[in-house]
Amino acid sequence: MSRNHFSGVFPVIALTFCFMADISVYTGIKSEYAYYVMALFVVLAAFKYVVNRCHFTDRLKGNVILFYFMFNFMSKVVIYGYSLVLLFLGLTEKRFISTNIQTFINGLSAISIFYLFGAKAFDYSCLAVIFAYIAETAVGISQRGLGISLEYHDLAFSVGYIILYILYKKIYKLKKGFVILTFAILMAVWAGKRIGWLALICTVVAWIMMTMLRERSKKQMMFWSGIIIMAFCFLFLQFTMNPGIREIASALSVGMSGREYYYEALQPYVRNEITFLGLGRNAVQVIMTEDFPWFQVGNVHSDIFRMYAECGFILFFLWLLWYLVIMVRSAIRKFGLPVGEFVFLLTVYTFIVYFTDNTELYLMNQYFYILAMLIFSYEAKSRGVQWEKRLQNEVETKQIQ
Repeated sequence: MSRNHFSGVFPVIALTFCFMADISVYTGIKSEYAYYVMALFVVLAAFKYVVNRCHFTDRLKGNVILFYFMFNFMSKVVIYGYSLVLLFLGLTEKRFISTNIQTFINGLSAISIFYLFGAKAFDYSCLAVIFAYIAETAVGISQRGLGISLEYHDLAFSVGYIILYILYKKIYKLKKGFVILTFAILMAVWAGKRIGWLALICTVVAWIMMTMLRERSKKQMMFWSGIIIMAFCFLFLQFTMNPGIREIASALSVGMSGREYYYEALQPYVRNEITFLGLGRNAVQVIMTEDFPWFQVGNVHSDIFRMYAECGFILFFLWLLWYLVIMVRSAIRKFGLPVGEFVFLLTVYTFIVYFTDNTELYLMNQYFYILAMLIFSYEAKSRGVQWEKRLQNEVETKQIQ
């Protein structure tokens, strides 16, 4: 086996194991094993960086990595640091704060695998998702027959990023891209996650609308769409923090699959006012598992409500602004409008899902969210750099002649 062949087999096998552990329903693989392997990738990337004397041999790749490291990793560091401040000041309970290491690994693993394998990381990851899905389903069928549930939560939402990436780059025109897209759509359909499909449809509609606009209008649409989503987040909080939430849901005939009880349970811990400082990172998970064990849920089933409860009013507002407005505008300035547009679309998809699920904590979801942006930004900017170099060479050639 050649070195190049092995370099592709190793990440596919490792990622397949990680994704199987992450979605494990029938195989019985513990989810923490996925974080051990992902942490190994982070260590390997750090080792490579040190060997390269702490600088990037590919300057463009380094710029892309540093950009998304700041926006996706450092924002989590700030939230965790804020949580520690609350703890030291005696403004939250000690039991709420943990190392939260898995939250950091979610994003760092995507950055590390991109650093180690470049753009090929996307193909490796897609193959791993397909293999993990087939293996988990095969084991399920062998144990329980054809009537098994295929609602693998993290995988169901993560394939949305694969679908958007393939559609946006039009690589479905290639045989490999078409096969991966077909599998991704089937997995999303069989998962039956309504919010996932709603998010995909809304994102595709927004993309179609943007194709009809000029550059300035696109920027305005992205900015105001981000502001509108922020407003919807605060409107949603008015609903989740309303003491009569069950009556309202019943009157509107809104099926919430029990989420109204989780929201109602969290209400005594939060305040609907600008002076609310938050409970600290990981507090909601502790509350739901320790204070309300009879619910048998690991969280409150809404990252919007959870982030407000943990961050408080001001930091929650800054968190929304950071992702929905600042990151998109910064991507446009640094990498160009197509990259900013793609970052915007992925973020819209992400935040729609945040309303009813805790995908900000999911390994695969955050992994593909960040990985797709990394690779798209690198390839888009790489083509631009190559075009600029070719143009410069042509100009220099003409001058010599």
